[in-house]
Amino acid sequence: MDKSLRWRNSKRTSLLNADILQKCVNSSLNAVYIKELHRIMEKYFGDKIDVIPAQRRSVRMPSLKSIFRSYDQMSKLTSWEAIFYNIKQDALYDSRDPAVKAVLKDLLEQPIEEVEMKSGGTQLKLIFTFENEGRALFKPMR
Repeated sequence: MDKSLRWRNSKRTSLLNADILQKCVNSSLNAVYIKELHRIMEKYFGDKIDVIPAQRRSVRMPSLKSIFRSYDQMSKLTSWEAIFYNIKQDALYDSRDPAVKAVLKDLLEQPIEEVEMKSGGTQLKLIFTFENEGRALFKPMR
């Protein structure tokens, strides 16, 4: 059997992902994490899982966007939230994601309500707060 945890494509997968995020991510003890993961897998898939990853970093965690999508909540998110919830382990955002275009459009069209200058460091850093409560860090390059 493969040494990595396999995510199955089923209706149970989104519930499993949400349960793992809720109960396991905050656990700092690896043994507790693996035991809890095993219990959750048995709960959703019923069969005994033979192989559980030995280290926490070997488990691929889903993005929050995939959980929101599985519960049909994506339409309720702002473009800023959609980008934030799509952060993955290996990428901040996917360039093909339509939410990226929506955020760029917001940056272009939304009026700026407040500008805050961050202190410290040698470079100028500004935080723009937009009308729709989105926030963006502006840090010009040399």
